[in-house]
This record gives sequence, C-alpha cells and structure tokens, in this order.
Amino acid sequence: VRDFKAMNSLWWWLLWSSSSSLPGEAFSSTPSPSGSHERDGTHRRNNDIRGAKELVRKLKQTRHASEVLQLLDECDELHINVFVITTAIGKLRRFGKSREALQLFERTRARGVEQNVATYCAAISACGRDWKKASQLMRDLQEAHMEPNISTYNALLSACAKGGQWEKALEFCAELQRR
Repeated sequence: VRDFKAMNSLWWWLLWSSSSSLPGEAFSSTPSPSGSHERDGTHRRNNDIRGAKELVRKLKQTRHASEVLQLLDECDELHINVFVITTAIGKLRRFGKSREALQLFERTRARGVEQNVATYCAAISACGRDWKKASQLMRDLQEAHMEPNISTYNALLSACAKGGQWEKALEFCAELQRR
C-alpha cells in the first residue's frame, strides 16, 4: 500500500509539473514594445498555477463533501483546471457524493475545462453500479483520442461488477487483453 501511495504521488507530481496546459497558457508570451506584456502574462500565469496548486492542496485536506463544493464555489475561475477537477471528483466520490462528482465532471467538460485520463478514471469510479454510464464515459475517453490505462479499466470493471454485469466485465477484460 505504501509503494502504491508513493507511486501515485510521484505520478501526480510528474503530471502536474510536465503539463503544457496549465492555467494561463492562453496568455501570450510575445513581448510588447515595452516588454511589459510578457512580464504581465508570465506573472499572471505563475499566479494561476500557484492558485490552482493551493486549491488542490485545500481539496485534499477536506473532510466533508460540502467543503469540496464550497471551495469550488469560492475559487477564482482561473484556478479551475484538470488537476483541481480530478481531485474534486475523487474527493466527492470518496465522500459518497457520486452524483455530485459526475455533475461536476459534466459541467466542467461542457464548459471546456480540459479532461485527461485521470479525470475520466475518477468520473468512471464515481459511476458506482451504473455500468452503462461508466462504459459511455470509457467510449467518450476513447473518442477524445485518449488511451485508457489499467486504472480506467479497473474502474469500469468495478462498475460492471457492482451492477451485476459480469458478461460485460468479461468483454472489457478481453478488450484490455487485446490492447
């Protein structure tokens, strides 16, 4: 268990530090004649990144679903990114608020917030026994040209098992073996 937690922490750190789509990336780094535009864009991007990291830290410390929702309501729009959303979906699911977790996933996806495999995995895990919703999310992930990983398949198989769909679970196992 300790090795899994260490690997998970390392994975998140690598994902966080290597992402090219952090908040504020839309700001131009082209300098204006005075050079101030580059400094302003860089400064704002750094503040956005710090704000998002702080929000993720606060989300990880929450003890109730209401705290998660309150943090999201109070945060600056610029701090909402794939890492914040993935963390919030996972926390809501762990607090037994799967419906709210899936609503958050759908709302942010509709608003154009970037999603990644980890975000889809968190949403699939939140499906509980709704194996149809879980398999739809897996299809959506693949249609978005993302490659599902073993954790994503594990979440999907769990939804099938909870929903009593062992035949579907076997089909997904065969699909995983073909990959």
